[in-house]
Amino acid sequence: LLKKAKAETERAHTDTQKVLQEMPFGVMLVDRNKVIRSANKAALSMMGFDKKEDVIGLICHDNVCPVEQNRCPVLDLGQSVDSSERVVLNRDHEPIPVMKSVIQINLDNEDMLLEVFADITQIKKTERALARSEKKLNTVMETSAEPMAVYDKDGKAEYINPAFETVFGWKSEEFLGKKVDFVPEEAVDATKAAIHKILKGQICYGMETVRKTKEGKKKEIRLTASPILDETKTYNGMVIDLY
Repeated sequence: LLKKAKAETERAHTDTQKVLQEMPFGVMLVDRNKVIRSANKAALSMMGFDKKEDVIGLICHDNVCPVEQNRCPVLDLGQSVDSSERVVLNRDHEPIPVMKSVIQINLDNEDMLLEVFADITQIKKTERALARSEKKLNTVMETSAEPMAVYDKDGKAEYINPAFETVFGWKSEEFLGKKVDFVPEEAVDATKAAIHKILKGQICYGMETVRKTKEGKKKEIRLTASPILDETKTYNGMVIDLY
């Protein structure tokens, strides 16, 4: 029975190692002395190593982890690393942004760290690109000579630019988060028709209409309104340009 139990345990251990090797994300085993004991194919590929022998036996903090000696977040500082944004170094000591989790396990009667990480380089690039685009858009809207406003899906104002404040007289704090009625009675029907069009995901181009200032003065304008759609093409608000 003991031999059978031992054989089954060894087979289970071998099967586990095979599964870890084929995982599509990086997996490493690090012992209590911070020596790398195992790394799967995805981890090796991510870090630019050709074979596991290039990694096994290396000190973690000298090679794949950028933290200083005796500053291991888990072993030295007692921190939890659970789906945390961290950095892994490649073989040229270049940083790779990763989403990382670390748990302490006992393997073959030895305490070890099981580190699991996924490369998020492309995600970080996308985030930076979106941030740049948002900054450019904000600059355009803030410096535009034409009044512009952004509404949420419930028709409440989320943003008005400085030109809107100047032309129509409202300050941001008076307008944002509210449904400010500055549509004169004679323009209500045409405005409702335009809104119906926008709710269906269409753009309203160059609509000739009238709007009221805070003081009640009527202004003849042209209006272009574009729907804001989420990733499922669901209406989520609109952007209005008045000129």
